[in-house]
Amino acid sequence: MCGGHGVHSLVRQLSRESVSQHKPPSAEIQREIKLLYAKGEIDGGEFHRLLERADRGVIARGDLSRREQAARANAIDANPATNHEIATLEIQIAHLRKQAEDAEWNAGRVSPGGDQAHAYLETKQGALFRARTLEAQLSALTESAGEAS
Repeated sequence: MCGGHGVHSLVRQLSRESVSQHKPPSAEIQREIKLLYAKGEIDGGEFHRLLERADRGVIARGDLSRREQAARANAIDANPATNHEIATLEIQIAHLRKQAEDAEWNAGRVSPGGDQAHAYLETKQGALFRARTLEAQLSALTESAGEAS
């Protein structure tokens, strides 16, 4: 058995080494920062701040993803017609999900295997299919709105 002091000193040494090591930013993070700048999603000052943070190893890909999502959201907010389309799709999706839920509840209230239960389950499947179709349209709309900025 090594004893507690040997293990603690090894942990302290490894901690000091990992803190003192300078890790250069990954080429992928640098590329993402450059892409954000090229798209106009960040200005020159932010570009340099992000590169500096990357050099220090205190920026992660998740940070950049959140910035990109915020830029897309701002672009969507700037277009009232797109906002209306998005709201309409969200309402339709919610309505279809509720319709599917109601159909499933009703199917559970009638005799299993009967025509009525079958009709309710078909209604549920149809509503869910239409909801998924609208969700795909919503996703495409929000992506295209984000790219249009």
